[in-house]
Amino acid sequence: MQLSAAGVPLVPGELVALGTQGAAGHVLERARALALEVGVVRMRPLMPNHVGADRYARRFAELSDCVGPDGIAARVERIFEVLSSPQVMASGTGTLAGTELLLYGCSDERYGTAASAGLDDGDPDQLSACSRVQGAQHYRVDRRSARVLAVGTGLDSGLAAAAADLADRAQLALGYPVRIEWVMARGRPHVAALCRLPLPVSFTPQSWRRVALVAADEGTVAPLAVDALDRALRVGPSIVRRIYARPYRRFESSGAPPEAAMVSVARATQRATRLGSDVIGPIAVARKLERSARHRLRGFDDQRLSELSRTLLMATMRDREALIREAFVLLDRQLDATRATLSVLSAAVGPLPRAVAPALAAPRVTRARVRALAEMERLWRSLGAPAQLDAATRSAGKARAWETARQRVATLRLLGIDIMPLPFGVNDEHFARALAMHPAHAHENAERARSDVSRRLLATGRSRSIGVGRRSLAASLVLVLGRLASAKGSTAEVLAAAMLRLRAAAVEVGARLAEEGLLEEAEDALYLTFTELEEAIRLEPGAYASRARFRREDDRRWRAFAAPDRVGGADAS
Repeated sequence: MQLSAAGVPLVPGELVALGTQGAAGHVLERARALALEVGVVRMRPLMPNHVGADRYARRFAELSDCVGPDGIAARVERIFEVLSSPQVMASGTGTLAGTELLLYGCSDERYGTAASAGLDDGDPDQLSACSRVQGAQHYRVDRRSARVLAVGTGLDSGLAAAAADLADRAQLALGYPVRIEWVMARGRPHVAALCRLPLPVSFTPQSWRRVALVAADEGTVAPLAVDALDRALRVGPSIVRRIYARPYRRFESSGAPPEAAMVSVARATQRATRLGSDVIGPIAVARKLERSARHRLRGFDDQRLSELSRTLLMATMRDREALIREAFVLLDRQLDATRATLSVLSAAVGPLPRAVAPALAAPRVTRARVRALAEMERLWRSLGAPAQLDAATRSAGKARAWETARQRVATLRLLGIDIMPLPFGVNDEHFARALAMHPAHAHENAERARSDVSRRLLATGRSRSIGVGRRSLAASLVLVLGRLASAKGSTAEVLAAAMLRLRAAAVEVGARLAEEGLLEEAEDALYLTFTELEEAIRLEPGAYASRARFRREDDRRWRAFAAPDRVGGADAS
């Protein structure tokens, strides 16, 4: 069991099917054994439907009460009497088949519930805990500091924080938010029951929008990459921060919704002409950045990081981050240009279907990447797609093709804003995983979707009033979106290459900090911000290892999460 393997304390107990012969005797025997082990036993029927559970609860008010060794026989008799009553039987199949009894032991009468996120608003940085005493108020606990933010009733603050931490540990082990029932056993809270916790779409007003410069949601993003993103897009106070271990950007609504209704051809054309500088600038700057990046990347590759002093090492990190910030700013400009063009397209042909914007706005993969991915695809097919792609499974005749393809993608990594991904060809193991991903298919599917929605839009424009003019304008705007997509693709390539160089420098800094005992391992540097790395390399005091450990745990916690598009927070004002 995942919880047990992760060291989460589970209450001793057993689940007994009540439809079998001799179930009452077995329940009595097991309940007495648990009482001898821990002192107090709870017996909770799990009904096959909600109607049966409600009727049982009305007939048996002591549903959640605990019982000591002396009262076990009477309690078991009472439970079976209520379960066998006509009112409860009528809610199910007329038998005890499908009904189970959960037995678990505890050391005293303190018990309750806890959740790994805010129950009212789904805030991932807050936990909650509550006593099962009728009318008890929830405690709210800060997940990072274990500090009680709102005092509840029925528990003391120390026990509430411990129960909330138990829910957090269970969530970390399972990979999704949970709500638990806890009881006291052997002097501390133990998990007695658990279910998945559904969270609201957003946990506060929409003050922050998830960053989507290259993809809609890339999953967890390392703090060093989020810090570079914040430094690139910042105007005044911090504008990007991690929520759900993803980057969210401060979002200020203009109050007026974008125009979605179709307008006259003349007005749509007038709006299209005003797009010129908004669109031409990002496309031209993308070409300049691509040319200058080649020279700068070669300069980074010529540096021997291990031979640089600490001062020079931090200086080259600043230079590498500067290139990343330029790419971030340009991607943001291209995103704004894409939104503006889509708005004019909507004015020309009418409201756009939901699939149009993602298809036309997706970055277009560069030719160099297409060729490399196609070579990987050919190698995958020639190997027969074996389950294990290690050296032992490759024949001598395939070894040369394997090494040639791996070297071709030695500096090619996934496109995105995170610093974590390694190059496809960094080693045989990573290359094998990259081959199994079939990366060429994603490119083909994206281009097919782009062509499909373009044809549909042109047909829609033709069907409107003054259809020839609308179709012509729509064709021009689709062409502009295609050029923007190509510019975004080349900028994303620069960003990916620069991320690899920054990663190499950060890992070298991390290796030196690990030698000093300030970090546990070299890659922990990716979980620190640029300022924190500067302070650490100067040997300024700080719990750097603890910060990195905590942030790595954040990534594990939220990796499988479907994060909302917009959220907010206490500091969102």
